[in-house]
Amino acid sequence: MKLLICLSHGWHMRKMLHCGVMEELRNSSVDVSVISPNAEEPYFKEKMAGKFTAFKSNEIYRKAFAKTDFLRRNVSFYAAKTVSDEVRMARLKKDSKWRYNLVCLVETLCKKYSILKKLFLLLDYLIFFDKNYVDLIKRHNFDAILVLSTIHQEPQMLIRAAQKLKKRVIVIIESWDHPSSKTICLLKHPDLFLVWNDENKKELIKYHNISEEKIKVTGSAYHDIYAGKKTFKGRKSVLNKFGLCESKKTVFLGGSTDSYYPDFEWFLEEFMEKLQSQEVGDIQFVVRPHPQVISGYSEGPSFEKLNRLQSKYPQLYFHVPETVSQTLPVSVDKSDVTNLAELIYHSDVVISFLSTLTIDACLSETPVILVGFDDPNSCFSKRSINSKEVIRFLHQQKLLAESNLPVPPDMDSLVSLCVDYFVKPNLHANRRRKAVKFECGDVDGNAFRRTASEIVAFLSKTA
Repeated sequence: MKLLICLSHGWHMRKMLHCGVMEELRNSSVDVSVISPNAEEPYFKEKMAGKFTAFKSNEIYRKAFAKTDFLRRNVSFYAAKTVSDEVRMARLKKDSKWRYNLVCLVETLCKKYSILKKLFLLLDYLIFFDKNYVDLIKRHNFDAILVLSTIHQEPQMLIRAAQKLKKRVIVIIESWDHPSSKTICLLKHPDLFLVWNDENKKELIKYHNISEEKIKVTGSAYHDIYAGKKTFKGRKSVLNKFGLCESKKTVFLGGSTDSYYPDFEWFLEEFMEKLQSQEVGDIQFVVRPHPQVISGYSEGPSFEKLNRLQSKYPQLYFHVPETVSQTLPVSVDKSDVTNLAELIYHSDVVISFLSTLTIDACLSETPVILVGFDDPNSCFSKRSINSKEVIRFLHQQKLLAESNLPVPPDMDSLVSLCVDYFVKPNLHANRRRKAVKFECGDVDGNAFRRTASEIVAFLSKTA
């Protein structure tokens, strides 16, 4: 059984390579090859050596594809819009009115006349078709391809090439928000979808008209590591490793991007000033800049600004994962999987800007506070939305409805809750357990094995 895996984002490498899925496939006698923009880089060659064949992805059509990508990402072809779509469209309207109007026009016509939907998808398929991928699949006689995104250029091209050759297509839904906030712009649906949880499965059926028999629930391989949290290194060892003091209260803040929380610097200063005015002893603050900002993939607080804050607040520290690729965006070293998990586990409170770190904190049994307010004096740029809009995203609303995790309405309330967690770390523990159950099910450390097992079973049936 020969499988070609497309890695078009660093998180794809994290899930497939760093979390063990590819190794498990190899152990199950699957001949795995990888196609990625960083295939010729030393780090990637070292990881692939003697195990997997690697091919460099093509750059053809990149500029033209990117210029038309707003249509693929915003037109809902298969079902009614979600509230996440509405928020995204509101941002598009603010950012570019002509693009917004064009998306509305295409969507209205496609829904009114089904033939136009097929025509649009067919034209997109014909215009952006890379024969090189057809040749690659034929030359190496791959039985199937696997992608972790249906919106990036490389997987789109590979899916089209594979379907032309009547090869099977497997999609791993990368993250919790994708079924309810990402479109699937394809002429023909892939053959198998692997998802985190039952809610993802329902969303694929409801919002994308995917047949139930095509969807398998595996759990999240990203979070397998937390099944062994009791074996993590001790607090002193972990905190000292990052230059932190084990006797001080530790607050971990997961940085955001400017498009989702442009007020991060304001928040950080205001939060540190107010929390340190409380009588709770010594506190240290650890900021992890968003990996998309570190790698240059997205805009966010610059290191220059963060360093300025650090010179002003000596109790402020940064946890910056090592980036390992110049061409694969948001690609960090495997060591970050353990480093991040252990640091969150030994923190006293985690501040989440509505990211997946919410789930990491809940899995660590560490109190987590979601930020749902902004700088009252902020003037948002065209390309950003405020936290009240972000929290309207369907995946956020479902998580909050299921778990009732706290979302303080202002800074004073957030600081007060943080103090409460210092004193009573088990406060709201049941809410955190509900969040874990909803998003990850029973975390047993074997989601990577279930993922590989479903792939092997599918390949065996269609061999």
